[in-house]
Order: sequence, then C-alpha cells, then structure tokens
Amino acid sequence: MSRSLTLGKIDRFYRELRRRKVIRVAAFYIVASWVAIEVASVVFPELMLPKWSVRLVILLAALGFPFVIMLAWIFDITPGGVQRTPEVAAASAKEVVPQAAPPQRSLAVLPFRNIGGDRENEYFCEGLAEDLLIVLSRVQGLRVAARSSAFAFRDDTSDVRTIGEKLNVANVLEGSVRKSDGHLRIAVRLVDTADGYQRWTQVFDRELGDIFAIQDEISRAVFDALDVEIYGAKCPQIVPGTHDIEAYNLYLMGRHQFHKRTEESLRSAVRFFEQATERDPRFALPYSGLADAYALLSASGEGYGPIPVEEAIARAAPMVERALELDPRLAEAHASLGFLDRLRHDSAGAERALRHALELNPDYPMAHAWLGLTLTDLGRLREARAEFERAYEADPLSPIIGSNLGFAQLKSGELEAAREHFRRVIEIAPEFTVAHSGMAHIERKLGRLEKAQEWWERASHINPNRAYYPASLALLQLEAESPQAAEHSVQRAEAISPNDPLIVRARMTVLIAAQRDAELLSFTEDRLEGERSGAETLANAALAQLVTGQPDKALRYYERAGGDLQQWTSDALVWTWRFPHGLHYANALLLTGARERGLALLEEADRLFDRLERDGLVNPDLDYQRAGVLALRGDLEAAATAFQRAVQGGWRTHWWGRRDPTLAALRERKTLSL
Repeated sequence: MSRSLTLGKIDRFYRELRRRKVIRVAAFYIVASWVAIEVASVVFPELMLPKWSVRLVILLAALGFPFVIMLAWIFDITPGGVQRTPEVAAASAKEVVPQAAPPQRSLAVLPFRNIGGDRENEYFCEGLAEDLLIVLSRVQGLRVAARSSAFAFRDDTSDVRTIGEKLNVANVLEGSVRKSDGHLRIAVRLVDTADGYQRWTQVFDRELGDIFAIQDEISRAVFDALDVEIYGAKCPQIVPGTHDIEAYNLYLMGRHQFHKRTEESLRSAVRFFEQATERDPRFALPYSGLADAYALLSASGEGYGPIPVEEAIARAAPMVERALELDPRLAEAHASLGFLDRLRHDSAGAERALRHALELNPDYPMAHAWLGLTLTDLGRLREARAEFERAYEADPLSPIIGSNLGFAQLKSGELEAAREHFRRVIEIAPEFTVAHSGMAHIERKLGRLEKAQEWWERASHINPNRAYYPASLALLQLEAESPQAAEHSVQRAEAISPNDPLIVRARMTVLIAAQRDAELLSFTEDRLEGERSGAETLANAALAQLVTGQPDKALRYYERAGGDLQQWTSDALVWTWRFPHGLHYANALLLTGARERGLALLEEADRLFDRLERDGLVNPDLDYQRAGVLALRGDLEAAATAFQRAVQGGWRTHWWGRRDPTLAALRERKTLSL
C-alpha cells in the first residue's frame, strides 16, 4: 500500500471523526471526568468514604470512555432530538477508490449576499467575492474551488456540509455586504464544512475607497485562519492591477455579464470592459476580458455571436497584446492568447500559450478546457480527454466545462455518461443551450431523430438569435429525408447570420442534396474575395467544382487554400458538420494526374484514422471516411465493407453519400444502399 493511500485513509478517518463530533465529545468527556476525579479526591475523604471509592470513580471514568465514543459515533444530538448519524453515501460500484476527504487547505468562496435590497449592488457583492477568489487561488498551498462551481450556490439553500461534499472543500468563505452612501459594512466568516463550525468571523466597516485594503485584510485573515504557508512569509498584495475604484467597478460589471455567455451579455461585457480600460489604461484584466468576449462573439460554430471570425480575431488580438504588455505573468492573458490562436487555426501556437498559462496557474479551469479543445483539433483525443477531466475536477459545476466533458465522452461512445453530464448541466443552468445540443447528438446517434429535432428546437427557442441551432436542425432534417423542412431551417439560420461558416455549409448541403448544381456553383463562387479569400471559402468553392464534375478547377481552388488534411477531417472529430476537404483534395489530385501526391495524402489519412481509433474515437463518420479512402485507392471490396460498418454504427447522412465524389466508384458498382 502506497504512503499517499495510507495517508489518505488516515485523513478520511480523521474527517469522519470530526463529522460525527467524536473528537469534540471525547474532549468534553475527558474534561468532565478530570473534574469529577478532582472533586472526588477532595470531597470523598471529608465524607469519611473508603479510599477505594476515589479509585472506583477513576475506573468508571476509564470504562465509560469507549462507550461514550461508540455512542458519539452512532448518534447525533439535533434540534429534533437524538438521531442516528447519517452515513456517507456509498461509493459507486464503478469507483476503484472512495473519494478522499478534501484537503484542510481548501475552500470555496461563495458570492457575498447583498443586504439592503438595491439590486444594482449585486454585481459589487459578486465581484468582491470573485476577486478574493482569484487572489486566494494564486496562493501556493491553498486549493480554491472555481468561480462557476462556487457561484452555482448563489441562490441555493444547501448547508455548508452539502456544499463541502459537492465542491470537495474543507472550508467555505461566505459573507454579506451592506453598501450605503459610500460606506461599506462587510461581514465575513470562514466555516468548516465538516461540522458547520465557524473557524473565524469578522466585520469590516470601511469607506468605499478602501475596498482594496479591505480585500487585503480579509485575505490575510483567511491565510491566518487556515495556517497557509506563504513563500517568504509574505502574503501577496490584493490590489488587482488598478487604484481607480470606478475602473474596478466597471471591470466587475463586465465580468458579471461575461459569465452569462449569451450574445447580449457578451456585448454588455464588452462595453463595461472598454469603459474600465478608458478609466485606467494600465489595468490588465479588462483587456484579457475583452479578448475573450470578442472571441466568444465570433461566428465560429463554437462562439455565441455573429461576428465573422476574421473580424473577431482582429478585435481580440490587440487586447491580448496589451494585457500581456501590462502583466506578462497574467495567466488569464496567456489563456486568451491560446484561445485566439485556436481561432486562427494555429493549433501549435494555441497549445504553447495554454500550457504556459497552466504553468502560471495550474488550477485555471478554462485553460484546461481550451487546451482540451485544441488537442481535439489535433486529433489527440486521449490527451484532450485528460484536460477536460482536469477542468471538470477544478470546476465541476461550470456549464461549459461539464458540456465539454460530455462531448468527450460522446466521442468515446459513452452515451449514458455523456447524457448524465448534459442532464446535470441543464439542471444547473436550464438556459445554457450547449448541453441541449449534446442531448440532440445523443438522440441522433441512437437513431431517435424526432427526439433530436426536439432538442434542437428547444435550444433555438431559448436562444433565438444564434443561427447554429436552426442550421444544425436543417442537417438533421436532411438525414430524416425532409428537404423542405431543411430548406426552411436554413432560411431561418440565414436570416440571423448568413456569413457564419456553419450556415454557409448548411446552405451548401441543401443545394447538394437537391442537386441544384448551378445554384451551388454560383453560391460558392460569389463568396470568393479574390486574393483575400479564406481557406474554407476556397475549399467550399473547390468542393462545388468537384461535385459538379470539374476536378481541374477544384484542384486550383484547393491549392490556393493550402492542403491541410488534419484541419479538414470533418465531424469525425467535431460535432459541427464539416466537409472532409482533405479527402476531396486527394481526389482532385488523383483525377488530375497527380497520383503520387494524392496517394501520399490518403496515407496520411490512414495514419490519422488509426490514431483516432487508438485514442478511443467511436463515430460512424470515421468508418464512412475510411470507405472513401479505400474507394479512392481502388480497394472497392474493403470500401464496401467499411461503408456497411458505418451504416451499422449509425451513419445516416444518405443525401451526402449519393453525391460524395470519393464514393463514385462504389456507386457505379451499385453496391451502396442509398
């Protein structure tokens, strides 16, 4: 048995003794017994009692000790009377080792309560707690629950024991704020989650201008209460990078809006962050906030807004540069850079920046989550899954982090585990529609297309301004052989955001499925912008040429786009429809006589597919794309087998199979059931 496991068992046993109040009862019994023995030794001789009577008291006290300890372990004295102490829920049968007790140096900072009824002060209360959380999370030796997990208990009536179990923390820092005419009264208390015992409490009466000093006082008091070891015996300063109270307030308001993650709230966050930088141009955090907000407002398929990706990058890039210039060691800024590099399709740069962010702050959940997405882009699914799990461990109640882990499980074929994660996210945040899309994908994989459509419609109803949902519904309706319904859904999506890459692809799918080839060619070529055309725009135009029988022109467009199979592997990797342009590029090379180059690209595809399978990817689109590779190589028997395997695994994109150029030879042999 390892030393860490032994220490873990000792720690869990100690925590259970405290939870059942055994230590407290034992201490009380020992003190009471000592008093009784002292009294007996003085009083009994005066009463002429025999000498052995004092020894009898000592013996009875010793014999009673184990019985008292046993009763303390079994029963609790509660307001409702003496009750049996509730057992800790048994571990799941799937768990190898029971969950360890939380480390003593761990806490969750709950949002401070706003006393006084002025709703405009809520952002201040939330922001004050959040800044304490940020500062405390940077202290070595102290584990702090992530913001979204801790703040999920904002309106929750759970007691501290429940909060401690859900967040796996030993302590909770909670407080209240009364703000009036520039005066603050902040009451703070540190509570032990094992027994609800207040370890420390204090009230701060200050002027509003002293807010940074108050944060410093509160944090230092928490350090003392937890006996956290600080390097150099010096606590870090709490000033968050500005001495301008108005800039700080604007930043808090921006962050309050940012965490809601809707288009409207993100635009509001941008306004507040911009105002914060105007008040104090040397305040680094709002610049990082601006970069993230612009990135999330992009029409990237994973964003929440309609801003074209190139424009979002152009807005975000200077903000990241400014944040890093002001504070080169700001982990949030390096994570923002990584997320921005991912939007640029610079996966290697994104990985470097995100890993550096985690070196600066290993517990930053979004850096883990964004690194997981980047590794997914690179086809390194096993590593990506580990990052999603680390993010979830750090922030288990974050809707986006829970959804990311759900999608990772979905890729591995763990449908029920994924469903449970999406269900929990919807329970925590009913308006967070990313989890609804996850449910839609699960129902689609199970062949329950009507159920899947219901989830897409529900997401679209909750978030009517996001074109992603009607576009995804259109793709599902094509699978259900409902082309008119798909046309209507694409029109809905185009009315919201016609330039979103997914909406462009959705329009192409409708035109391809309906064999409206003239419209397809016109649609894709009209989107070209000469030398400024982006890679995906060129690739879409190339595919249109290939589908309509013009491989020479298709190859010219693909050459201009730059061949990159790994970025163009279709939704074998992602859950947003993408044409597998890498395979079509190989096809164009073969059809135009560049056979050696085409076969080399197909070999690269084979290596990629093998790695994805080793990493546990379970997706019928992978078998479908293998069929395309084999057909292009001329191995039609193996291609037909791979195609049947895809159908048996749940592939049902028949509209595409009827037109896919990579399967032309199989269609000619009439071996496909389409």
